[in-house]
Amino acid sequence: ANLTGNEKSTALGFGFKVGYQGKLLEELSFGASYQSKVYMSEFERYAGLFAQAGDFDVPANWQAGFAFTPGAWKFMFDVKQIFYSQVKSIANPMLPNLQTALLGQEEGAGFGWKDILVIKYGVMFSGFCGWDFMAGYSVSQNPINEENVMFNILAPAVIQNHVTFGISKDIAKNHEVTVAFMFALENNIIGPNPLNGTPQTIELGMKQWQVEVGYTFSSF
Repeated sequence: ANLTGNEKSTALGFGFKVGYQGKLLEELSFGASYQSKVYMSEFERYAGLFAQAGDFDVPANWQAGFAFTPGAWKFMFDVKQIFYSQVKSIANPMLPNLQTALLGQEEGAGFGWKDILVIKYGVMFSGFCGWDFMAGYSVSQNPINEENVMFNILAPAVIQNHVTFGISKDIAKNHEVTVAFMFALENNIIGPNPLNGTPQTIELGMKQWQVEVGYTFSSF
């Protein structure tokens, strides 16, 4: 009954985040942070789907990065690691768990996600008649392997490369307009259907794009 078709389910959680940001040199800055696992209450309406009776904590992560700002330019580099393996509903593999435990139990089948690294690069040019120009690129490991493709039909997070562009303009004192574009490049992963008696493959593919227009103002 608590497996599917129960519409939304609500949970509350708690965690903490600590960080540091400061200058190493006049033109070189460094920042780092650690986000603990966010311990969530159970999603009771889906206690028969997610391992540990509907438990779905938010995994911990750390990140660190540098920013180099020579003149009107700013170059950024950032590394982030996400610990999916700490959350059983995310990390438990589909097999053999699907054969040894019921969905929703302590060792029930999950998405089989592994820990990943994400690397980001960014550049910004400022000061041209009030215009700022920005570009970025990020690449990450794929948390999904071929053996867990079938279960991940529910969450096909296979994109590994993102490209971003943006411009912003000061239109008045403390007033700014921003336009940004994001392209998540198409990625695919193919794996077997382990529950089918005859050979069968499943392919997951995903791509995205996003346009954002923002207006920022401040009275200070």
